[in-house]
Amino acid sequence: MIDLITATAIFAAASSIAPTTPQDYAPPIEYCMKVYEAAQVTMELRQMGDSRYELLKIAPNDSLKIMVNDAYKVRIFDYEYLRKKAADAFADEYFNRCLDGDF
Repeated sequence: MIDLITATAIFAAASSIAPTTPQDYAPPIEYCMKVYEAAQVTMELRQMGDSRYELLKIAPNDSLKIMVNDAYKVRIFDYEYLRKKAADAFADEYFNRCLDGDF
């Protein structure tokens, strides 16, 4: 089970690794992997019904605050299988956006 302390650590890791390449190049894969982890945890917390306010308080930068707000546009699903699927899809979307240089 994910909690806000875990989310804080993952958000900190995601924000501490910044792409070092010019804008026309894809960011380093390690950075995108951290973005994936942050997105997955964000959606897992959303699906568990955690507070948007609490997540926004621990998000260290505007990009992660946007991620939190995007997660809260998704409804909470009734079944664990669908919650997991939502978290995986959300993380995949952010990973792909990162690889495309959109995050």
